[in-house]
Amino acid sequence: MKKVFIITAVIVGIFLALQVRSFQKVEFLLQRSGPESVFEELRVFQIANQQLRTQLEESEKNFEDIQSKITSQAVEAELLRLQLIAGEHEVSGQGIEIIFNISVPAYRIADLITQLVTAGAEAIAINDIRLTPQTAGLRDVGGGLLMRRHFLRAPFRISVIGPKQELKLSISQSGGFLDRLQNSYSGLRITLSEREKIVISKLPE
Repeated sequence: MKKVFIITAVIVGIFLALQVRSFQKVEFLLQRSGPESVFEELRVFQIANQQLRTQLEESEKNFEDIQSKITSQAVEAELLRLQLIAGEHEVSGQGIEIIFNISVPAYRIADLITQLVTAGAEAIAINDIRLTPQTAGLRDVGGGLLMRRHFLRAPFRISVIGPKQELKLSISQSGGFLDRLQNSYSGLRITLSEREKIVISKLPE
């Protein structure tokens, strides 16, 4: 959008500069030539200025068309993003998979998800239940996790689509999130692996 405004401003600037040059030329002719020559030159300048106006109008029309196209593309991209967030489409891509062999508190899983999203996660599923605004919200219930209306038991498998190296690095550094978590709970084993392709299904209707 900013590019369109900048280009339009440049064209308007060029148009004004050409007009200033035309007026300077007329002043020079008045000093050098007689009235008949000056009037003839003025007529030529008027025609040239009219042509410039026509070209400017055509350019503005083209920029309006480009701006409309950019706006349409932006709307389509935003619609697709919202559909992905809502879980209306199956998604696939590279990413990582994290497995907890035993149950851990819900707030720990929530902290992990927050860190993954910050690192660039595009889609997340826990035990094949996709995380969306319709499913978000974890509670500790009966030795497992309640994810809205879905009850999840250990082991927990967290599938994450996104830039796998960045995602892995964000949680697996020495002394980082996974190390601290594993040291906090006796018997907890965490398996972290990269995947070239992860498929996360859309939410059932």
